[in-house]
Amino acid sequence: TNGEIPVVLNSDLPDTLVQRIFDALVYVQTTTPITFRPVDVDENGAILNSHYLRFYYDPENTFNACWTGLGMMSPQDPAFTNPNSPFYVDGNYYGQPVVLPDWCRTGNIVHELGHDLGIWHEQTRCDRDEYIEIIWDNILEEARSQFQSLCDPQEPGSSPTSFGPYDLCSI
Repeated sequence: TNGEIPVVLNSDLPDTLVQRIFDALVYVQTTTPITFRPVDVDENGAILNSHYLRFYYDPENTFNACWTGLGMMSPQDPAFTNPNSPFYVDGNYYGQPVVLPDWCRTGNIVHELGHDLGIWHEQTRCDRDEYIEIIWDNILEEARSQFQSLCDPQEPGSSPTSFGPYDLCSI
């Protein structure tokens, strides 16, 4: 809201990841009009913000990825209310997760912050075939959804995945 995104860093994050997170936040703040700030808390330490990012540490690399949601997700999203969710088992909202194993680097975190801002993968654009060739045989079956075009080829301008010219150097 208003270009500001409140954030929480879980206390179990190792210093190396905390530094990478700060470096990623600074990068996004210096290259966009977005500002990151700490969440607002009351006198009891309860978070007052209705939406915010929470950085989680995944020491076991459970998800085999650095990951987050796409755009500002509603606290009523099934990802938060699903009893099988590893983050919201009690049905309460604890912020939109940004999950980081040890191997996530600053560039990975910048990439995930882009998703939090609503940016899709460049290779899902309708006009991607004009710039790149997808060699489907080289893509693992479980990763193919990351390469599916997510728009109506008849109306690429209305695609949620297209913003500006195609960026061959996209992070």
